[in-house]
Amino acid sequence: MIRRASVNLWIIVLITLLGALLRLHALGSSPLRGDEAFAVRYWAAPLPDLIDPVNGIAWKEPHPFGTFLLFGVWRSVAGDSELALRLLPALINLLGIPSMYVLAKRLLSSRTTSQPSPPGSPSPRSGAGSQRVRLTAGLAALLWAINPHLIWHSQDFRNYAIWAALSLISVLALLRITDDRAPTRRDWLAYLLIVTLTLYIFFFEAVLLLVHGAYVLLFRRQRLRGWIGAMIVVFLLSLPSVYQLTRIAGNGYGGSGTGREISALLTLFPSQLLFGETGLISVLPLLLCLAGVLILWRSRRESAGLLALWLILPALALLLISTRLSVFWARYLIVITPALIVAICGIMTVTKWRSALRLTVIAVLALLSLQSLLIYYGPDYHKASDWFGLRDYLREVVMPDDLVIMSSLDPLTGNADPAFEWYYDAPAPVLTLPNPQIDIEAVVRTAIADHRAVWYVVSGADPRINNELLAQGTLISDDSTGRSFLVRQYRAKGVRADEIDHPLAVQIGGATLRGFSITGRSITGGKLTVLLYWDGVPDPALTTFVHLIGSPKPDGSPLWAQKDHPPIASGRDIYALDLAGVVAGEYQIEVGMYDPADNNRRVPIGDSDHLLLTTLEIR
Repeated sequence: MIRRASVNLWIIVLITLLGALLRLHALGSSPLRGDEAFAVRYWAAPLPDLIDPVNGIAWKEPHPFGTFLLFGVWRSVAGDSELALRLLPALINLLGIPSMYVLAKRLLSSRTTSQPSPPGSPSPRSGAGSQRVRLTAGLAALLWAINPHLIWHSQDFRNYAIWAALSLISVLALLRITDDRAPTRRDWLAYLLIVTLTLYIFFFEAVLLLVHGAYVLLFRRQRLRGWIGAMIVVFLLSLPSVYQLTRIAGNGYGGSGTGREISALLTLFPSQLLFGETGLISVLPLLLCLAGVLILWRSRRESAGLLALWLILPALALLLISTRLSVFWARYLIVITPALIVAICGIMTVTKWRSALRLTVIAVLALLSLQSLLIYYGPDYHKASDWFGLRDYLREVVMPDDLVIMSSLDPLTGNADPAFEWYYDAPAPVLTLPNPQIDIEAVVRTAIADHRAVWYVVSGADPRINNELLAQGTLISDDSTGRSFLVRQYRAKGVRADEIDHPLAVQIGGATLRGFSITGRSITGGKLTVLLYWDGVPDPALTTFVHLIGSPKPDGSPLWAQKDHPPIASGRDIYALDLAGVVAGEYQIEVGMYDPADNNRRVPIGDSDHLLLTTLEIR
């Protein structure tokens, strides 16, 4: 017996280690999503800011005080890095793995006293039956460990993965106080504490208390009086959250979800909860759950009843709430994931099934999860926009006297994506457009006139900003920053004196080169924009070249990038150098002119046929 318990313990330890590995893998490699950045900036704010009578986020965001305090304490201790922040939901969600084992073992081995075992069914105390239950409980723990939806939220600095684990533990505490044996004061205290804590993490947990109450009323009525007393205590302990809800109800919060679709509850939501957003979308998961509940009903009526209540009541509540608020998302049902898993695992308890068939079901469930995980961890899946790339680009190219225009996440409010606000650290001010309070034409005209350069982060389908920038200024560069963003640089049509970074006075082709500026990122695969400033009109029969010269390439040529075109009239002349294929190292930028009609003969510049503008390092 001791040896068997030791083996079971090691199995759970190994499954927990697997779950930890999957949750910690590449945990800090992705930038924070907008919702994560919002949580860092506002949920984890100091307590006085949270409860400020006018601007406190606690009176606007539909999440309880406990989440704000937990996130704030964690941020102050762990720090602001992506890895440190996401460790909180990842670690707490790991508690669900051993909890799933205990839950599945409890529900799949218990039998109601009023319901006799069907003919041929082994006693729960028989060796074969007990072994099958332990294996099935291990499977349930494994399915939690590799669940793509849970892993996604465990790697997200929000409270959904935390809520899922704590809600599961609260069900275990419920089963503890409703056991056949008399519960102790410690059992009741544990139940009070975990239920109250979970309510302080997510408001929707109140719906799960309906599941608790319905289970007690239908199957454990002898504990009903005690449970009602416990709920009175929980209500008193949760009065701050009740007050918070009354404040939030009056602020006009409408949610951010989509319209209600009953079909989604039957196909999309169960598939996402079990196999993630990148997995199979089918009615199959729901059918498997129903089959498991029906199978359990024959011999484990209380267990089947709890699972049915657990699956149905939250879904119906979400449908009802969605008639008033736009909150119809699968994540609001993440707490029914344990019921989905245990119900499906209930199929494994069928004694008439052969081992090969049971193994096939297990393999299919595991493969569907792993297939989704392979997509999630693959190079083509991106959880967030490339805020790292945008941050690094703007940090390098933007000057203090420039202006950055960021597209609004919500044109109705003019708010930028919280992730942009979190990662942006360039020295120039930011203007978010479109904004209902701002005249785009007037503000763009002023921006072009008052700033050396205007950098527009292109996003969305509204063309007004770009049209006004083109009308008021000149497009200087058009660069991709990483995989997500396009940044366009605009300057005034006329040359401002402060935009010539390197003044010169060199005669070339009948005109004077007054100076040059270089913008862009000097990195492999990036783009550099060379701006030449002319005083006078160069000979239009000539062609100007800008060359990037470095150590010889494999073909022996030192020319790595170039841009040639006839010089424009007096003013700013733009040359874009594409650094694709340029290896890291030291390079020179040279400029000159040649005559296409005279066999490309170069025009003399002093004692040379070119002018060295600068030497730079390509990273």
